[in-house]
Amino acid sequence: MKVIWKNVICMLAGLWLWLSPFILQFKLGSHASSDANVVGIFIGTLSMMAIATPQVWEEWTKVVLGVWLLASPWLLGFSHQTVAADNIMIVGLVVVILSLWSLARRAMTQQLTTS
Repeated sequence: MKVIWKNVICMLAGLWLWLSPFILQFKLGSHASSDANVVGIFIGTLSMMAIATPQVWEEWTKVVLGVWLLASPWLLGFSHQTVAADNIMIVGLVVVILSLWSLARRAMTQQLTTS
């Protein structure tokens, strides 16, 4: 049975991330706004691809993007914008946890089928 709920949540998290600068009123054109828009599009797209045809590389790419989101407030210099930074880091944490969970589940399933 194909479980897609983790990718659906990641897709919604990517959509939220993309829309959040407008909803939470980040300063448009700022590093926080650009980061949320670009990474949100990538996470949403990768999640839709993973729903259609799950691949390991899609999950690992989402892990990398999630880790980037966790570090980006400091790397891009917007950690003082607490609403933007907190929003971006929460989405990053959700994406990392769900993607690692999907990878672990895939590894366990493969191990069970080869045993």
